[in-house]
Amino acid sequence: MRFSTRSDYLPRKRFMERTNRSQGIVEFAVALPILLMLLFGIIDFSLLFSAWLLIQNMSRQAVRYAVTGDFNTAYCPGPTFDCKDPDPAVQAQLVDAARLPSIRDTAYQYQTGLLVDPSHKDDGAYSTPGFIQVKVCSGRTIGGVPFVTTFGVTGSGTYSDCTFSGVSKDDPGSAGDEVIVLVDFNHPYLTPFLNQVWPFVHLASAQEGVIEKFRVARLITTPNALTLPTDTPSLTPIPSDTYTPSITYTPTITYTPTLTSTVTLTRTSTTTLTQTPTITSTITNTPSITSTPTLTSTITQTPTITKTPGTRSNSATSTPVTPRCPPSSASRIA
Repeated sequence: MRFSTRSDYLPRKRFMERTNRSQGIVEFAVALPILLMLLFGIIDFSLLFSAWLLIQNMSRQAVRYAVTGDFNTAYCPGPTFDCKDPDPAVQAQLVDAARLPSIRDTAYQYQTGLLVDPSHKDDGAYSTPGFIQVKVCSGRTIGGVPFVTTFGVTGSGTYSDCTFSGVSKDDPGSAGDEVIVLVDFNHPYLTPFLNQVWPFVHLASAQEGVIEKFRVARLITTPNALTLPTDTPSLTPIPSDTYTPSITYTPTITYTPTLTSTVTLTRTSTTTLTQTPTITSTITNTPSITSTPTLTSTITQTPTITKTPGTRSNSATSTPVTPRCPPSSASRIA
């Protein structure tokens, strides 16, 4: 019998340690991609939700600035940079031209946190990740022709736009008109492999407001409503009246049997009762007349004839007779 020595045990121990180390490396290599995908998925979802909130805030802050009618005088032409002109129509055009970039600047002040590509800002590159645009439209009509507002749809290829006579053209509106600010943003994904298949997701936001009228005591007229694109009517076959049979429940008279008691004469043989004399002893209390005895002293004269031989004499002797009491009822019953 041979016993294992320390020299035999050490090589086997080193082999087991190398095997366990290699197994741990393989398991880590298999689990690491799944762990990273899960981690990047959480990060991407958080950035996506944050981007949606940011563009909502951008459109909200921009429309709050638009309803004031204010503008940045830096966008007014020189030399005065105040957008004033003796002709009111020309002055209105200068103010509108200055208000549009002023509203966009206000919206872009709140873009911090978005993964924006600065080279694709308001350039119409709708298929580029990081693209962002701000559109301004109103419900004003010029010469009877309205501005048409197209709302962007999140997660689709429909982007916001403002058109006039079929041509894309923004308009800030005038006092009393309804103004709307629309923001579109292509949020890019960071997760590897996912951004190759789905590089970005389109986010859209829109906010509306009514432009204030200054130095007016009361607003009498209502603001002009936004003009939305209408669907082209198509020929639709008009359904005709078609007789459709239906199940109609017709009530019927149903005879319901009822229980009726009927008297029927039936000849039945009966047993004739025969009188049989039966002696039955019965106790009958019969009232009886009981005479109560009364002591009455009566003197009766009874003649006694005594015959004496040789002597004949007729003498009467009076003997008192004591009356006898009749028996009582108690002795009679006994």
